[in-house]
Amino acid sequence: MASTQHDQGIRAYNQGLMDLLSTAARICISDPAQAGFIARMAGSQRRAARTRERWEEQGAHVPPFLIISVTSECNLHCKGCYARAQHRDPEVGPGLGLEQGLGLEPGVGPEPGSGLEPGPGSAPGMPGTLGAPGVPGESDERGNAGVGTDVTGVAFAAAVSTAAAVAAGPGRRDMDDATLRAVLDDARQLGISVVLLAGGEPLTRPGLLDIVSEYPDILFPIFTNGLLIDDDVAVRLRRQRNTIPVLSLEGNQEITDDRRGSGVWSRVRGAAQALHRARVFFGSSFTVRSDTLDALTDERFIAEMIGLGCRLFFFVEYVPVQPGTEGWELTQDQRLELARRVEALRSSTPALYVSFPGDEEATGGCLAAGRGFVHISARGDVEPCPFAPYSDSSICGVPLQDALKSPLLEAIRADHDRFGDTSGGCALWRRREQVQALLESRAREQIREQQGAAASNREQQGANQGANQA
Repeated sequence: MASTQHDQGIRAYNQGLMDLLSTAARICISDPAQAGFIARMAGSQRRAARTRERWEEQGAHVPPFLIISVTSECNLHCKGCYARAQHRDPEVGPGLGLEQGLGLEPGVGPEPGSGLEPGPGSAPGMPGTLGAPGVPGESDERGNAGVGTDVTGVAFAAAVSTAAAVAAGPGRRDMDDATLRAVLDDARQLGISVVLLAGGEPLTRPGLLDIVSEYPDILFPIFTNGLLIDDDVAVRLRRQRNTIPVLSLEGNQEITDDRRGSGVWSRVRGAAQALHRARVFFGSSFTVRSDTLDALTDERFIAEMIGLGCRLFFFVEYVPVQPGTEGWELTQDQRLELARRVEALRSSTPALYVSFPGDEEATGGCLAAGRGFVHISARGDVEPCPFAPYSDSSICGVPLQDALKSPLLEAIRADHDRFGDTSGGCALWRRREQVQALLESRAREQIREQQGAAASNREQQGANQGANQA
């Protein structure tokens, strides 16, 4: 991707963010405290943009925002859930090591922390999928899977892993608090000014609100199913204005309860009412499917949500991550119709609207792989996007600036003509085999490097032994 195209895209993103904040300030004009916060946040965003520019001048590209899945835990079990799909077993037999699956000399595995080693919970000789967690134990029985519209990762059939991941159960590792704080410290230093929090269900993570309260100059939209928001949480969020709850819904009561479970709609409505009573600025996120497009963009439904206090709407196109859900994906005509309807809503209603991936067109195409954002999984893998959960780097024990230098991310950004086109929906999902091939190539390269280093060490040891004997 040419630097001019990149610069234009980032300028478009920065201007789009400022436009959103300006619109938010107008919407909140009757709430002086909230409007004042938005004005201060606009100043923080401008300073952050200048910080990113300084890093860029030093040759370090910094994306404007992050998506962090802060936990793999959830309290719902939704149909077609992205997070649940991420934990699918690879459809291959057990027993082979990673290097054997790549056709390379066995015995030299990837470096710990490289993002290529077996996932937590994998048995010896049974690596998990690359860049994806091991399979959570007993998730079906506990109903402890991810939330459908939370922007979390999915696992395509094991990219280069050749063995089934085994249940990790309680032993699977999410980032600890120290690691999460280290990521946010680095993000602030680099000028990353928006961190979208996803899961699982983010609010199941103890102490999350305490952590994000330590970063008042960063904006934290938190995508939540809303079931853990009560009056006490709402009052806290009123004080903690940089944390913006975004309630995940599927549409009206019938559609939401069908996908998320009986009674979920009324409980989320109760969460919205609690937020409204506390005068919290909050939003809603909708997974737009071929069969729900009309219901979700109906002006009466949007008016009902605005009546509940919602002032921010995310429309996220469904990606068919589970077999049998391909019919839920929007057709190209429906994508165009969604764009038209969202634009009409912007003109006619007092709210903010974000459409994904549609709005990325204004920035020159897909923003993933660090062009505009990266995704950090619950275990700390740095991935191009929640919909492309491949990784060759991790933030665990590594500064974020170094993790962002991932060769995989750089390769995707460099081929923007291929990976940046969002006209047919999510670009990385449509070209997932090609992303997979990039990761496989990277895995082979890294393993060969390690095998070469091991061979060199053996030769050196042999020479040393010969010298000692002489």
